[in-house]
Formats: sequence, C-alpha cells, structure tokens
Amino acid sequence: MPEAIAVASPARREELCRIVVERVVIRDRRLESIAWTPPVRPFFEKQRVCPQGDSNP
Repeated sequence: MPEAIAVASPARREELCRIVVERVVIRDRRLESIAWTPPVRPFFEKQRVCPQGDSNP
C-alpha cells in the first residue's frame, strides 16, 4: 500500500482519502480527531472484546 500511495497522483490521493476519512478536526494546530467512513471504521476503532472469543481460559 505505501508504494501505491507514493506513486499516486495528488488527485488520486485525495480520492483515496475521501474513501476512508469522513472528517478531521484540528484545534490549535493539533490533530484532535479523525472520523472514519463507515466501511473502514472497524479497522480503525479499538476492539473491546476479542472477536474470536477467549482462547486463554
């Protein structure tokens, strides 16, 4: 993936960004939060429970 991004045109990078990022909040020149689009949200949110169950009883 990093190689694909490195050779992508600026327009393509913007398009890819819009696919995964819904909103970015900046306060005092610092990143406060990123809202991911629904299709990619599960990949960026912290999991609270292991989806495969407890494998170490």
